Amino acid sequence: MPGYVKARVRALAVLGIAVLVLAGQPASSQTSPQRRASEFTLGNGMQVVVIPDRRAPVITHVVWYRIGGADNIAGQSGLAHFLEHLMFKSTARLKTGELSNVVARLGGRDNAVTTHDATYYFQRLPKEHLKTAMTMEADRMRNLKLVNEEVATERQVVIQERRSVVDSKSLAILDELISAALYLNHSYRIPVIGWGPEIPKLSRELALEFYNRFYAPNNAILIVAGDVTEAEVKKLAQDVSNIDPASLWAQRATLLVVNPAAKTGDTKPADTGLSFKAPGK
Repeated sequence: MPGYVKARVRALAVLGIAVLVLAGQPASSQTSPQRRASEFTLGNGMQVVVIPDRRAPVITHVVWYRIGGADNIAGQSGLAHFLEHLMFKSTARLKTGELSNVVARLGGRDNAVTTHDATYYFQRLPKEHLKTAMTMEADRMRNLKLVNEEVATERQVVIQERRSVVDSKSLAILDELISAALYLNHSYRIPVIGWGPEIPKLSRELALEFYNRFYAPNNAILIVAGDVTEAEVKKLAQDVSNIDPASLWAQRATLLVVNPAAKTGDTKPADTGLSFKAPGK
């Protein structure tokens, strides 16, 4: 056997032995992906999730509430979204709009979103201001004033929002009609922003009842992502979590909008079809 052939055979033999050795190693010694996120629960029932990210000295602070547009009862569509707007109004410690002004002054940004299933509020700030974000969120979680004048003003804002993002856009109207037909017997058929005729009927009393029932620490999830550790978040969260845990939220029950004319009993698999216009002769 020529020398170069022998060398090649030896190289292949060594490679084969190495593969067998690696294959025989226990699974625990092999590299496995590490879980970045960690979580814990505060004494008041709030779940906390921490996602470290050291790429920049900033943090994103998000409070999620397990409540959304699908939880509005019949005749009160848009209430969850309406309360999201009101959460930026005055509290026991903050003036109307002060939370956003503080965040902007510290070099950050904030916003909020309501979906069918949840409502969340976030701030993105330099890491040294995490406690400020936590303190302001804790304040508006239980100390929102809901002054009549502010409620009336914000209701008009929501009415104008619907006119601009839905009523004036044919595709948005089509989307509402499709959802209403698709989710015939489910509350997903109701737009998160609310039906046009029902938004003007949303009152301070309805918003306050909704707020007291669902805006509590044990119905919320705090997510902090950025240049922090679990220990740092836990210490800060415990310092500002002195919210009375006695104000426990009522059991959440997603309300189905049942069509009384719908047939009950056994159902058959639904048919799927397409319809389209075609040119005639």
